[in-house]
Amino acid sequence: MIHATGCEAPLDLGVARHCTDGTAPCPVADGSTECVDLRVDPSHCGACGQRCADGVATLGACVLGVCGDRCAAGRAECDGDPENGCETDSARDRFHCGSCGIRCEAGAGCAAGRCVLRNLGLGRPTQQSSTYVPGSVDRGPGLAVDGRLCQVAARYGGEDGSPFSCPVSSTTAVAESWWQVDLGESQLVARVDIWQPLDFAVRLQGSDDGEAWREVGAAAPQLVPPLRIAVESSVRWVRVVRPSAESLMLSEVEVWGR
Repeated sequence: MIHATGCEAPLDLGVARHCTDGTAPCPVADGSTECVDLRVDPSHCGACGQRCADGVATLGACVLGVCGDRCAAGRAECDGDPENGCETDSARDRFHCGSCGIRCEAGAGCAAGRCVLRNLGLGRPTQQSSTYVPGSVDRGPGLAVDGRLCQVAARYGGEDGSPFSCPVSSTTAVAESWWQVDLGESQLVARVDIWQPLDFAVRLQGSDDGEAWREVGAAAPQLVPPLRIAVESSVRWVRVVRPSAESLMLSEVEVWGR
């Protein structure tokens, strides 16, 4: 408090007297007071100390004094279902790259919200440890690099309601079954997207000569496709391995490089 000359009553020159333009004085962590806009401040939304909480892939937002959610950086709400929040990875989803509905052209991938990657594995030579042959149905390894992502429809009921209603490569049910693609030369791989008709864990290996293999990533089962494995390594061959004694089934393997 500062006393004005010739006045017995003190003049209050604190923060509270200087909050203008709709702001209000609120206490902060260090015990002081600051002017905040209760209409938009997520830490003081509608009232001092009323904080808007962050959620999964969302950030607490304050709009006209009422808490709501906004998507965190690199996330977006594209399916129209508010129950699952910001379900889309707009930083890497090539169907919603940077924003909902922005689709990268065929053969291009999304990185940091921009269509800048190339699918290095598309149409390249493939091999797998064995091939499951149910009658005359083709389950060869080339089906996993043909550019078709029809497993999405298959997983949720396909044409005949079967998880095999779209073409997938498949090995026999043996532990450590593998599938691999030859990129033709050593190339810098940013990540690998694995599209599966069913959910299972995988390991990812890389090789420069097709003989010596090194681990470059792994992924646990995941309901929403694809399994995305960051690599950031130069390799010529990329191999997908299923550790469990079950068939390795793949709808598509996208090897994204710069």
